[in-house]
Formats: sequence, structure tokens, C-alpha cells
Amino acid sequence: MYVFLMISAFIVCIAALIITLRLAKSESDKAKVYEKAENRHEQELGRSMDYEKRSMKENVPLLSIIYGATFLIAIALFLIFFYFPF
Repeated sequence: MYVFLMISAFIVCIAALIITLRLAKSESDKAKVYEKAENRHEQELGRSMDYEKRSMKENVPLLSIIYGATFLIAIALFLIFFYFPF
């Protein structure tokens, strides 16, 4: 049972890490594209404002779901470990 709980917790944490890294990579790729484009300061400022609005609507909720689910699963595994010991 302990091995199962440890493996489950490890898999959940690795999944959260992978999803977070994929999200960060996609944002990094967007930043590289913007760096290569020749833009004026007004365009860069507008894009920055748009990114902040879009990020709050897309990235923050996704990361909240990822880490909220990870937290709940970790708590559930702890409770199973605590209340059903061998």
C-alpha cells in the first residue's frame, strides 16, 4: 500500500510538472517570435497589455487547476495513508 501511495504521488507531481513546463515553453516560443519581429514601441506596449489580459484569462486558471488538483490528490493520498495504515 505504501508503495502504491508513493508511486501515485510521484506520478501526480510529475504530471503537474510536465504540464507546467509545456505551458512555459509555449509562452517562451511566443516571446521568441515577438523578439524576431521588428516592431515599434507602440506595438510592443499594445502587445504587452494584451498579453497581460490574456494571461490572466488563460494561464492563471489553467495553473490553478493543475496545482489545485495536485493538492487535492496529495491530501487524499495522505488521508488514505493516515486512516488506513497496514
